[in-house]
Amino acid sequence: MINIYLSQLRQKSNYPLPWCVAVVKVEYDELQGITLSVYLHVVRKDKPVGPRDVMKAAQLSSPSVAYRHLQKLEELGLLQKNEYGEYLVKKKAHIKGFVWLGHRLIPALWRYSIIFFVVLMIECFGSALPL
Repeated sequence: MINIYLSQLRQKSNYPLPWCVAVVKVEYDELQGITLSVYLHVVRKDKPVGPRDVMKAAQLSSPSVAYRHLQKLEELGLLQKNEYGEYLVKKKAHIKGFVWLGHRLIPALWRYSIIFFVVLMIECFGSALPL
């Protein structure tokens, strides 16, 4: 779906390529709320999941609601369905403001807090180290 959309934009638009890439990133703005929690569950599980498993994990009202969110993620190209009707991660989404650390999604600003903490420790205890 995204590749077709991108090729149509290239044909119809006189804008440079980076504009088209930015539009593809806008597609991931649909990844919020319940859809995001369903996607994070599938990524953390790291094995095929079905609608009932997602329903229990995301505390949804019915398997059909979970199935709709799984279909939505499949349309975005983030999940793929196997021959048993279960869903696997096809690729990890780039979510603005977050970084993947294994199967976990952590805020990107944690990097800066760690750097500043290390600098603080060096400033506080650096003079106590013998040279």
